[in-house]
Amino acid sequence: MVCTILLFSGQNDPSWEIDKFDDLEKIGELFNKLPELRNGKLNNSILGYHGVSLKSETGLYTFYNGVVECLGNDNSQKTLLDEDRKLEIFLLNLSKKNFNDLITNILLTEF
Repeated sequence: MVCTILLFSGQNDPSWEIDKFDDLEKIGELFNKLPELRNGKLNNSILGYHGVSLKSETGLYTFYNGVVECLGNDNSQKTLLDEDRKLEIFLLNLSKKNFNDLITNILLTEF
């Protein structure tokens, strides 16, 4: 599973592989608790931080401001509610293991 912090415009966003079993298990646990959001839509900014994405075997998942957009490899789409941003924050905290704390600390001040 590859996680990417959606941060830059015109530059490569920081990405890393999530392969620790405990981390993958926690992501699955949090993800499976998210309720579906009818008529929901991701409302992210163009400049600066605009979410975190996860690319897995099943699709692409984008988390921002309590909303998760899911695009399956079969082109299925749904939107979920991450109301307390627990999963988004968990993913950002995982980035601390891979990147300079400065990036993550700046992002986590939003929460």
